[in-house]
Amino acid sequence: MRLGRPVVGLLITVAILGVLRAAARSAGARLLDAVEPDLTRRVRTSASTVDEVRTVNDVRLRWSGHTLLAVVAVSVDASTPLPQADGVAAHVEEHLRADLPHVGAVAVTVRAVACAAR
Repeated sequence: MRLGRPVVGLLITVAILGVLRAAARSAGARLLDAVEPDLTRRVRTSASTVDEVRTVNDVRLRWSGHTLLAVVAVSVDASTPLPQADGVAAHVEEHLRADLPHVGAVAVTVRAVACAAR
């Protein structure tokens, strides 16, 4: 009976240390700009759903507080006029904002590439 309180105290200490470890790992990852791989995949998938996008070349994500900053580079067909390419960038941004609720600033770069005949 005398060992009951120390054992319970030890179990509570172990539980607190476990929670503290998980919180420190998460905070440390955020401080080092870590982003979950699933978010990168979701951004790539979202950008590729825009009709004129041929490829998603680069995705860079970064947390700034509770806001996700995104830089995305996409390719369109070389015959795409410049105003239409600007529209593609706007559509990619709209898709990202709709699919990812924490997105803040978005920068979309559009590059023209020669595409093989389909």
